[in-house]
Amino acid sequence: MSNTPHNSEPEFRPVEWPEWTNAGPGKFPWDAWQTKAVAAGVPDDLATFGRSVMREAYQHSWDPPLQRECGMEDEGQQMIDDVLQTQEEIRLRWSYLLYTDGNRSELPDEVKGEYP
Repeated sequence: MSNTPHNSEPEFRPVEWPEWTNAGPGKFPWDAWQTKAVAAGVPDDLATFGRSVMREAYQHSWDPPLQRECGMEDEGQQMIDDVLQTQEEIRLRWSYLLYTDGNRSELPDEVKGEYP
């Protein structure tokens, strides 16, 4: 039997981003994603919204599963695929993530009824 204490919590390892994460205004991954999303047919308002979600996931170091959901492993391709299939569901999900800062806080009382 090992003397090492058992830790049931997984070790936090932030998702790695390519070297261009420090590219500067207008050249960050979320900017490239917004351009790619619009080119794929995502409405401008949702492309802007998705850009914000991707940026917050990175800048606020959301948990790795949320970082992956927000495009950090596939340059946001799944985000584009999802929003093209179910715009209102994705709008709701992204709103929830922003309101709660990636599940870190409670929803404000004025919007609690809007989310399942």
